[in-house]
Amino acid sequence: MIKPLLTLIFASAVLISCSQAPKQRIDLAKLNLNERVKSVLNYHDTIVGGIDMVEAPMAVLFEVDNSKSYSFNGIPLDSTEVIFQLNSVHFRTDTTYHDGIGHFEIIKVKKDAAVDKVIDHFKADSIIYGYRVRIKRPQMKARILQELTKLYGKGTKNPHTDHGQYWNLKDKNRLILYAPDYDTFVVLNSTNLSKTCYQDNMNGVLDFGGCNIDKYLDELYARKKRQ
Repeated sequence: MIKPLLTLIFASAVLISCSQAPKQRIDLAKLNLNERVKSVLNYHDTIVGGIDMVEAPMAVLFEVDNSKSYSFNGIPLDSTEVIFQLNSVHFRTDTTYHDGIGHFEIIKVKKDAAVDKVIDHFKADSIIYGYRVRIKRPQMKARILQELTKLYGKGTKNPHTDHGQYWNLKDKNRLILYAPDYDTFVVLNSTNLSKTCYQDNMNGVLDFGGCNIDKYLDELYARKKRQ
């Protein structure tokens, strides 16, 4: 009976060890930005889902705080916030969210059911189209800029911030926004975004050529449909 017992103990130890092994980091630079949001979340992390009109006034968010689950082109993104963005026509066009002061509405996310609850409530897509990363340490900001330049070449100066840059890569369907003055960089799948304009609270209005900001905002929030 001793050998079977030892075998059972050994097998149990192996199972426990495997279950406690850390998941492999998700390299954000390698995402296609059409992945299901559930596939990029680790429920051992601290996660909230919902909307934040100050952070991203046009997206439903899933924010992961102080995680060890992510890297960017091989650089570990520890002690940072990673925020995944989902599109929701319902949210973008609902006046109750966009009129008046900035709206903030989130819930804690610990399992698939909570993700579904957020998606259903805001009638959002289940796939991500981009992410935002908080980078507060100067050394990390410098490393991220170095990797962005390595991946995408020299960026274009953002005229609205002191040190901001952006990359509008039409052939790759990518819009990258490096905003170190606001401790943030953003990577978006631009397939379904405006080809002439971009606007958010940290990067200002970016004109890619022929930008009509009023028309852009009308289309973004379907303003004409609400009149």
